[in-house]
Amino acid sequence: MPLTAFVRFIYDPGEPVSVRVREGFQARWAEISPLPVSEGRRITDEIHGREDCLGFAGYFSTAEIQMEAAKARCPLINYSNRHGLFPSGRNIIVNEEEIGRLAAEHLLLKGYRHFGFVEEESSAFARERREAFARALTEKGYSLSQMTLSAPRIFNPVEYAQELQTRVNEWISPLEKPVGILGANDSAALKFLGHAKQVSPEFLPLIAVIGVDNALTGSSDLPPNDFLSSIEPNFRGVGVAIAEELAEYIDGRPLESGSVRRIDGASLIGRESSAGLSSRDPLVRILGREIHREILRGEAPRVDELAQRLEVSPRTLLNRFSAATGLSLRDYILRERLLRAAGLLCRGQKTVAETAFACGFSKQGSLSPHFKRLYGCTPREFKQRCQT
Repeated sequence: MPLTAFVRFIYDPGEPVSVRVREGFQARWAEISPLPVSEGRRITDEIHGREDCLGFAGYFSTAEIQMEAAKARCPLINYSNRHGLFPSGRNIIVNEEEIGRLAAEHLLLKGYRHFGFVEEESSAFARERREAFARALTEKGYSLSQMTLSAPRIFNPVEYAQELQTRVNEWISPLEKPVGILGANDSAALKFLGHAKQVSPEFLPLIAVIGVDNALTGSSDLPPNDFLSSIEPNFRGVGVAIAEELAEYIDGRPLESGSVRRIDGASLIGRESSAGLSSRDPLVRILGREIHREILRGEAPRVDELAQRLEVSPRTLLNRFSAATGLSLRDYILRERLLRAAGLLCRGQKTVAETAFACGFSKQGSLSPHFKRLYGCTPREFKQRCQT
């Protein structure tokens, strides 16, 4: 009886995704980057010894693992550009340009005009995300400050933490605020937030932070699933691409060593860390968070109700918002609802009609024209694009 083949794509930030390829062969996915090099070699040794290995997909994140994997007798697909692309196989990676652009668009919409980028270590994916973020900002006339969250090699953990705290303080204190920060990934974003909180708690309302990966792993002080805004790459799309590529190799397609396929479809999940608006006006900052919370509850925020809650007149609210951000409050609210809709559609958790209701639209037909004006396609087309 023929085997039903799946690529089981497992990545830390989300649930495992199994993608059916075809009947008649077995496909493997291995997450080997968190393992020691010796473990990575053990896995690649298994591939070397299998005469029936028709294709292998893995996370070849270090030069040592790539060197061992290159000895395999079957076509190899790599999902990692942490330390550069894999020259001996096919590379399937997420679109870093898209990630940088999404972060810039989100922060610019919030009214931020000063920006920073933080990373834990120098890596290929961090560099590409930083450069894409910088390009999107440069197009609008803004510049970018950056820092690496590491200190000189200090073996005493207390001294290391103190040195790193000093470096963060020296970087963040002179930055003009409010400031929007993109972390190379969720880990870098959370690490920065922890140090910023220690430097000066009063800075936090003037800082918006976005991570990447939507890795719901948690931190007792700042749990990302409750606090950290994050850009989630299209991990399912990566899994589908791996399955497609393996199937083509089985059918005789030649291996394209060193070639690259980039997967689009990232979505931004807005949470408390970037919910506020860029302003030194406390009323406007509070307003941003009120709007964010209402949209998460599936409401369509109304100016008169917001004004009543904040104990000012609607005219005062509109004028102070416009003066602080240069934006129309009603346009801003609509754009925030559409951004949430795009995120829900990309993650595929709701139908278009359910998405419309979850973003405060009375019906699907009310969402579609606004969505098409912003994204250039219908919600249904957008969802299909994210899922392929």
